Amino acid sequence: MILEDYNMARHLGARLEMGASDALCRERIGSRVDQVLSSLLPPANHIPIAPVLTPWEAVSGFQELGDDERRTMRMQARKECRKLTCWWLQLLHETPYPLLERMTVFWHNHFTSNAESVVWPQLMYRQNQLFRTHALGNFADLLQEIVFDPAMLRYLNGTNNVVNSPNENFARELLELFTLGEGHYTERDIVEA
Repeated sequence: MILEDYNMARHLGARLEMGASDALCRERIGSRVDQVLSSLLPPANHIPIAPVLTPWEAVSGFQELGDDERRTMRMQARKECRKLTCWWLQLLHETPYPLLERMTVFWHNHFTSNAESVVWPQLMYRQNQLFRTHALGNFADLLQEIVFDPAMLRYLNGTNNVVNSPNENFARELLELFTLGEGHYTERDIVEA
């Protein structure tokens, strides 16, 4: 299929990118759709440069810290969450692979979590990379990994699970919001998950 006119080129840019510039839409007139699509796909080894965050090892002993140290670490985490947000916004604006970032946004919106609940920017970054890795891949593969994602587990209170008193919120959200939809699972499914 050929992009025969400006409107077709603009429509393709609106669907596959964060919106293509006027000049790029005009440049694409007469191009084949598959060629444009190929130019939007990243190479298999594409990994954007990561933001500089406090190493996870430095925050993993948080529970053992005193009140003042914990308060300082929380303030640092909030600052780094803002830094992570700025990093991603810049990446969205400058990426040579906008389809990948658009799908990363899609999966972040589908498997919702937030820095306020998760607290640690290192976990949010890891989740962002998980979505980017599977952005154009198989949903089942992504689902298998999101079940063990530390940010998702914190967001859905999975860290409160104990053997004799399971927290069913994670299983319920997974089945109802992220996969099957309301009314398409049983309470037994929740308990067994």
